[in-house]
Amino acid sequence: MKFLKESSPLLHRIGHDYSVQLKSRKTKRDLPLISRLSRQVDIGPIQEQARRLLRFRDEGGTLEQPEASENNYHLKTAQGETFIRNYDDFYKNYSAICFQELSEEAREHAAKLDFTIGDLSPGQRLKGMKNTGFEKYHPHYDERNYDKPTRYYTESVKELLDGFRAGPCRSALVCLGPGQYISPHFDVGPEYIARVMLPVFTNEKAVIGVRGDGGFQEFHLPADGGLYLINSGYEHYALNAGTEPRYHIRICLNGQDDLDGLSEVKPVRFIADQDFHRHPCGAAR
Repeated sequence: MKFLKESSPLLHRIGHDYSVQLKSRKTKRDLPLISRLSRQVDIGPIQEQARRLLRFRDEGGTLEQPEASENNYHLKTAQGETFIRNYDDFYKNYSAICFQELSEEAREHAAKLDFTIGDLSPGQRLKGMKNTGFEKYHPHYDERNYDKPTRYYTESVKELLDGFRAGPCRSALVCLGPGQYISPHFDVGPEYIARVMLPVFTNEKAVIGVRGDGGFQEFHLPADGGLYLINSGYEHYALNAGTEPRYHIRICLNGQDDLDGLSEVKPVRFIADQDFHRHPCGAAR
């Protein structure tokens, strides 16, 4: 297998105030719950690369995974609760193959701090996203710092990620096994990070739910080469109720240059608030 040996230049700076730049970007209220980018991907070569990497892993090969960003995400809500309720069940292993890891600059910065992200409130973390020179800024929670390519940033995956005009970061092949879910939670809004998914292997019972008026809109994203923007500033969840694993490539974009020509995706169903307690993800609330 061919693996990358050198990394690309950093696209994100620690010690920079992004306040003015953020004000010029679209917020969650300016965008659909889920939308499809105008760019179309040839999914076949990406599927083949993913199969080879997963086969290599399953046959006992060592992928030498860097520390996945999920392992740094022991974030708490304002109520002091873990922001993803079922984190300890599986979420820290959500990234099957990481294509980007924490930059050297971010590692060096984190090593000098006398606090962890667990010591920070949601308000402090958000302030740090606006201004990375903030005294309580910790690079582990900032997805923009995960921009160093790993050895697996090659071939069709490299072509995919290099094709974005905005800086891709925290990209990984992520897996939801049969019956697994990510409980409802919020992430930062699209003005900070545009969260894009490329379905690689999926089934019709694999869905993403995003909160709308009075309940959750539920969407199925087919593995047809489409790239989908998830409006993750709204409460959302993911569920694989099928019998096969669901694999997506998650891509975080530090910018909105690739969001021209979005087309809104229609939901496959609506689940009202009063009915959500019967949903598999409703029990986690």
